[in-house]
Amino acid sequence: MEANQLITRTVINGFPVRTKYKSTAYSETLKSVIAELHDWGVNHRKKILGK
Repeated sequence: MEANQLITRTVINGFPVRTKYKSTAYSETLKSVIAELHDWGVNHRKKILGK
């Protein structure tokens, strides 16, 4: 995801070494796609389970 500019990764030196991940502004462009996939999944579950 980092290579595709969806997140940034920051290594924080110390003990223990920590890694911080943060979504980029570019990743925000996926919100509508993810929302559509969510809606499809909800409808698909209803169809399969009959609820």
